[in-house]
Amino acid sequence: MTLYDLERDGLLPGMSPPATAARTHALVIGTAQYKHMVGSKEGEINYKFDLPQLTSPKHSAVAFADWVAKRMNNPRAPLGSLELLTSPAIDYQLSPVLTRRTEEAMMMNVKAAFKRWQERSNSNPENLALFYFCGHGMMRVGLILLLSDFAADTNDPFDTAINFSETYRGMARCAARTQCYFLDCCAQTTSATSRQLSDPGRVLMIAEFGDLHTGDAPQFLATAPTHSAYGMTDGVTIFTAELLDCLERKGSIRQSGGKWAVTIARLSEALGRARQAKSPGEAPQIHGIDGYHNGASVLNVLPCAPEIDVILGCQPESANTLAAFQMHAIKPPHQPSYNGSSSSGPWQVRAKSEHYMAAATFPSNRYARTECEVWVMPPGPIEETLETRDE
Repeated sequence: MTLYDLERDGLLPGMSPPATAARTHALVIGTAQYKHMVGSKEGEINYKFDLPQLTSPKHSAVAFADWVAKRMNNPRAPLGSLELLTSPAIDYQLSPVLTRRTEEAMMMNVKAAFKRWQERSNSNPENLALFYFCGHGMMRVGLILLLSDFAADTNDPFDTAINFSETYRGMARCAARTQCYFLDCCAQTTSATSRQLSDPGRVLMIAEFGDLHTGDAPQFLATAPTHSAYGMTDGVTIFTAELLDCLERKGSIRQSGGKWAVTIARLSEALGRARQAKSPGEAPQIHGIDGYHNGASVLNVLPCAPEIDVILGCQPESANTLAAFQMHAIKPPHQPSYNGSSSSGPWQVRAKSEHYMAAATFPSNRYARTECEVWVMPPGPIEETLETRDE
C-alpha cells in the first residue's frame, strides 16, 4: 500500500494547497535485514552470498522519507505521493495523527510500488520523480540492488534483486522530465556477480530501442564503481546525512527574486565538495553524479538564506588563540553579525549567506587589528585568512 497519496490522504500539516498540476512522486527503499544472509533468523541462509546484516538503511530511508514528506518545499511540483518500503517493516509517523506501517522491502512489494510510482510520475511531464535506495549493492557491468528476499531461490538468487542500470535506462520512457536517483549502497564486483554470463537482476522497466533521457535524470552515488559505501551502526549513513544537508542548505543558489533554491547542478557541486575517503589512498565515499542531466531543475526552495560554515584564521597562526573575531554584514543595518574566539586554531562559525566584513582584534595588543571582506555562499566551508603583524 502507498504510504502517502495526496488525493487519498489530503494535505499533511504544513503543506499548502497545490498551485500547479505537477507533483513530486517518491519511491524510498531501505533494506537492512536480509532473510537469506548470515545472521538471519527468518529464512534459509545461502552462504554463497556472505554479506552482513545492516542497520543503517532503515534509519537512512526514514530520514530521506522525512525530508520528502515534512521538509521538502517545491512549489513547482508539490508532494503527490510517497512509497516507503523498509526491511524490517516499521510504523512510520506521517503526522501527529497519522501513522502507517511500511511495506517490507521484498521484490513482490517493491515491484508493485515501482509500478505505482512510475505510473504517477508518467502522468505529467512536469512531475518530479525521486528514487532512493539504501542497502546492499553489487556490480558486474551495471549496478544491482539487493532486496530483503535476495537469494531466496538458490537456482536464481538474483531474481529478487533489481538490475538498476537497465531499469534506469527503461525509465527514459517515463514522461517526467525531472528524475533523481539517490543510491546509497556499495558497488563492488563480487565472485557471485563475476560468475554471471550477463548482468543479473530483474529489470523493473524494460528499455526500448532509441529511448534516451532527455531532461534531468541524474544518479547521485554513495561511492565509486567497485568500491564500498559506509554506514553508521544504528544511524544514518555518511552519504545520506551529507545528501540531506545539501538538500536543505549547501546545495542552494540565490535565484531572481531573492529566493534560495536547491538545483541539481548545485546539489552535484555540494556533494562533490563533500567527498571524503575512509583513509588516504582509498576512493572517495561520495562519488558525485552520473547519468543524464542539464542541472537546471529545482528540487527544493528554502524558506530563507542558508547558513554556511565559515572558518576564519590568522597569519601568523600563533595569533589565532589571542584573537577576538567579528563578522558583520556590510550593508546597513550590518546584520547579521557574529563574534567569538578560539582556544585552539582558527575560529569557526555557521553564518547566514551574505557579504560580510570580518575582523580580528587582539585585547592583549600583541598583534595589530586586521580585517577583510568575506562572501559567505553555499556550499562552503568558506575559509579566509586575516594577515596581521606584531605591534
